[in-house]
Amino acid sequence: MPGKLNYGVAVLPLRLAGYVFNKMAGITCTEIVYRGSAENVQGLLNGSVQYTFDGLSASLGLIREGKLRPLARMGARPLTPLPDLPRVSDQIDMNYFNNITTWSGVVAPPGTPPAIIATLHKAIEEALSVRLVIARLDEVGISVATSTP
Repeated sequence: MPGKLNYGVAVLPLRLAGYVFNKMAGITCTEIVYRGSAENVQGLLNGSVQYTFDGLSASLGLIREGKLRPLARMGARPLTPLPDLPRVSDQIDMNYFNNITTWSGVVAPPGTPPAIIATLHKAIEEALSVRLVIARLDEVGISVATSTP
């Protein structure tokens, strides 16, 4: 049907962001749910969706090649690889999007021995304290944060 828009999403927080965005913008679009960022980006490339809500790291290479065009970022923090990319809330009155972030982490099965958890935690914290690692992750739009196990 001409004029119909589809948008792609892969992870729950960004599904919610897409829903809220469309609702606040007063537009009706069809949500296409993918099993991950790779499929989500592929949907953009093959025309199955006209826009998406996703993390930067999945599409940055294609943005640099000119195959995808970033429109806006969610969250208040500037993105190192795209420092001039405006926030959604800079373009339309939607401050809700200044607080959206996604989380990636390391998980283990229930009952994993505390000694193994402690060893993993220590190794992760050490790796994520290396300046080169932090810089490389920042270059692809991933900010580092650690917590407790």
